[in-house]
Amino acid sequence: MPEPRFLVVRLGSLGDIVHTFPAVAGLRESFPGAEIVWLTHPRWRDLVESSELATEIWETETRSYRSMREIIRRIRKRHFTIGIDYQGLWKSAALPFFGGVSRRIGFSSQTIREFGVPILYTDRVLITKTHIADRWPPDRFGSLCEKIKHTLGMRCVVNYGTGEEDLVSAIKAASGEASPIAYNGSLGQLMALLRNAACIVGGDTGPLHLAVALGTPAVAIFGPTDPTRNGPYRMGDRACSDSSIDIVLRSPQAVTTYKRGDQPAPSILEIDVDAVFDAVRRQVQVRR
Repeated sequence: MPEPRFLVVRLGSLGDIVHTFPAVAGLRESFPGAEIVWLTHPRWRDLVESSELATEIWETETRSYRSMREIIRRIRKRHFTIGIDYQGLWKSAALPFFGGVSRRIGFSSQTIREFGVPILYTDRVLITKTHIADRWPPDRFGSLCEKIKHTLGMRCVVNYGTGEEDLVSAIKAASGEASPIAYNGSLGQLMALLRNAACIVGGDTGPLHLAVALGTPAVAIFGPTDPTRNGPYRMGDRACSDSSIDIVLRSPQAVTTYKRGDQPAPSILEIDVDAVFDAVRRQVQVRR
C-alpha cells in the first residue's frame, strides 16, 4: 500500500506555526515515508523550513486572488490523500476543499475560530482553546534586565511586536542603567538572534517556542496555561513537552485555565524576579 500524501495548511503566525511542529512531527513519525507538503504564507517559509518536517513547502498569499487560484490548481494536480487544516479559518479550509482533496481534517465547531468553517471538513477534531492573558509584568522584566546586567555582566535584548511599544517603554523604565536593546526585526534576523543567545526568558509566546526549536536554553514563565501541554517542546524529545535543557517556572498554586483576561493572573504574579534570575544564572553558568 503506498504511503499517504499529506497537505498541511498552517499559513501563520510565528507562534501558531511553532505550535504546529509537534503535530507534524508526530505525522512524520507515523508515516516516515509519506510526502508532506506544508502550505504557508511566504513570510513564514524560513521558519517552516527550519523544522525539517516537510517534504516540500508551498507558499500562497491569501489576499491575492491570483495566488489563491494558482495554489488551488497546484493542489488539484498533486492529488493529495489527506488535507489537514491547522489554521481553522475560511481561507485555510477553502484551500484543500477547492483543491479537491477527498479527506479534509480540521477543528470542530466547538473550537473553530470562525463560524461555519467545519462544513468544509470531512473529519472534525475537538481541542481546547488556548487564548489567555498570561503575561509576566513588564516592570519585572525590567528589574530582571537590571539584575542580569549588574550580576552577570550581560546586556539583554527585548523582542517586541507591533503594538507593544508601551510594554518596551515600561521594561526600559524599570531597568535602571541596564539599557536593554529593544528589537523588532525580520523573522530571519530574529532566528539568528535567538540561535546565538545564551538564554531566552519568556512566557507561552512565539519567540520562546522558536528559540527552543533552534536549540536555545529557555527559562519559561507560566501562569494558568499548563506547561505540560504548551511548554517548551524540543524536536529530539517528542515524548514530553519540556526538557532538561529548559527551566519552567510555575506556581504550585496555579489553576489551569484557558480563559481570556485583561490582567496578569495571580499565579504568574507569584513568580518573583529573584526566582527568574536564579534560573537564568543557572542556564548561563552551565553553558559558559
